[in-house]
Amino acid sequence: IVIGVCDRGYCGGVGNATLDARTTFYGSNDGGISWKEIGQLAGDTWIIALSGPTAMIRHAFRPSEGAPYTWEIVHLPGGGAVGVDPTIDVKTASFVAIGDGPPAVVAPDGVSLLSLAASPSFQPFLGPELPVGSQILDARISPGGGAGEIALVRWTSQGGATRSYLGLMKDRLGKPVTIFAETPEASIGVLGQWLAPSTLVGNAMLPATALESPLATSGNVSNVPSLTDLKTGEVRAIKPLIDRVLKGDRARILAAAPGPFVKVAGAGECLNVRSLPEKAAFPIACYKDGVLLKDLGETSISEGITWFGVWARRDGGMFAGWASAEFLEASGRDPGPKPIAHPRGKRTGDAAIDTVLAAIESRDQESILRLVQFQSVACTTDPGLGGPPKCPPGVANGTMVEALTVSGCDGSWLLKEAFLSPEGLAYFFRSTSGLGVYAVYRPVVSAEPPRAGETVIIFVREVGGQPSARTMGVTGGRIVSNWGGCGTLPENIFKGALGATVILAPPQ
Repeated sequence: IVIGVCDRGYCGGVGNATLDARTTFYGSNDGGISWKEIGQLAGDTWIIALSGPTAMIRHAFRPSEGAPYTWEIVHLPGGGAVGVDPTIDVKTASFVAIGDGPPAVVAPDGVSLLSLAASPSFQPFLGPELPVGSQILDARISPGGGAGEIALVRWTSQGGATRSYLGLMKDRLGKPVTIFAETPEASIGVLGQWLAPSTLVGNAMLPATALESPLATSGNVSNVPSLTDLKTGEVRAIKPLIDRVLKGDRARILAAAPGPFVKVAGAGECLNVRSLPEKAAFPIACYKDGVLLKDLGETSISEGITWFGVWARRDGGMFAGWASAEFLEASGRDPGPKPIAHPRGKRTGDAAIDTVLAAIESRDQESILRLVQFQSVACTTDPGLGGPPKCPPGVANGTMVEALTVSGCDGSWLLKEAFLSPEGLAYFFRSTSGLGVYAVYRPVVSAEPPRAGETVIIFVREVGGQPSARTMGVTGGRIVSNWGGCGTLPENIFKGALGATVILAPPQ
């Protein structure tokens, strides 16, 4: 959060700022609990966007009484000027903050949005095809590409009567694929945030009869905090905030974040969020009482301390960390440790799969090696990652070799000779150490590398305080692939197996 406070002279609003006008800016990274001064500017100022850990300010100032104004955009902290294409008039331009980043600029055509540093002759950042005479008012980019849409735009049309519209776009350029029009009783006034794939949270005008409050008598009420269903176009008031609006509070929604959260309590000035669930681990950040931290839902118990997994902010980025549950209010949260794997000895009832589970669990190298099935594949001499296995030195392109899909982040192959070397075996058994079974499923069709196999076993172990997945593909009771997961969460692999037959569900 960034705020600007006029603390000297008159900073404008009605008429121009006085020559001695000054605004001091303060930033908060903990939801407004604590504030830090990030800079001062003379003259007129408007906060137009946040970009990571910095604010972007439209700034107008005069070097002396009667001198013309100089217009610029600056970063705070630091106060350095932002590079703006010379064709953009900073004084008259309309800016649209579409997310946590530099704002876009409304193009001369009134409907396209340009990157701040791009010329209007370049392809626009967002270019909706709208009726002649339209004027874009606001836009948001989907946080996750919900339902195939990547952008939401709001605009007005000029005609017999001015109306506003919302449009969903599947691409950055082209016609909106879904359009909602305002009605005499309901319209969106402020695009707050695209909160979920099909939910917009913001402010709307709604009829008093829809508010279900004795304070609402008749007519329409503006700036009601609301949720809009982007599939149906239905707009609903957020009930706990209705009376605040009716009593005169704007309750304008500028930002929102989905929970759940835990609240720092009893720590005073500093609760450390650490990189690992250990007292000696590196502190990512510290937070005062009252701060809300995003709850990751993970619990770990070590050194007699119960730790909750939370997100922490450092240097403008978000990092997963651990905080002592003793200093967190977590209403309704189960403080018990969450199992990341099934207990040892858990089996599926399928003999071919259970043989592999037992071998991995036993750590018996001979039993495991008897289950590894190499595949006969044509090798390649082409450079680069991915593709078929690389031919050994002196072997011609296309020669059939025996290999196993065994990889870390990307899909790749390991030749049989390399796998059975002392180094290859050491890597394989090191990579399978400490694994617990998370889930077993059968894909709709045999999975392609790196998770090849008629059946896929998802294993998991804790790495750096976080669950990390590894999969093995099994065909005919033999291991045909061994994928490292690259730090992937096991639940994400399981969720991605659409249409699969579940043989063993994840632990509860």
